[in-house]
Amino acid sequence: MTSLGPALDELARLLTTANGEYVPGQTLASATGVPMISLSNFIGQLRSKRPDLVIEGKRGKSYRLAEAPAPTSKTGPKPTGSCLTTNERAAAARSLLDMLQPRTAEIVKTIALQSGETAEACITRLINYGAEVHHDLVNDGENPIGLVAPRDAKATTRH
Repeated sequence: MTSLGPALDELARLLTTANGEYVPGQTLASATGVPMISLSNFIGQLRSKRPDLVIEGKRGKSYRLAEAPAPTSKTGPKPTGSCLTTNERAAAARSLLDMLQPRTAEIVKTIALQSGETAEACITRLINYGAEVHHDLVNDGENPIGLVAPRDAKATTRH
């Protein structure tokens, strides 16, 4: 296995040796030499570089390696090159969270936990809902964020 860099290697080692138990953020930060405020960024980097590791974060408990959810159907289609595995989907959802601003990511995580859905499903639902609401507002002549309204199908011709 190639090295991810000393901090990420140590972070992966600490999470792996915890055997599924939560490792406090202070412990991870001090052992890796990473400032506590940057720990979530390093977790995001680790998730993207090691999609085989399913890292779960929980407010007040910090981080742990979680088992990937078992497939719902044992007789269903097998993953192909165009189909993501459960771990790859989980890693993609976490990388989406890592791209959000920290306050927004925390709001999404809270919504997902309260609704009992995965981060991926929560992000998809929120994006779809937000796009639908915004589209309706723009079509009704309201434009809360100043986007250009879609052009009418019957545009007038100018001579």
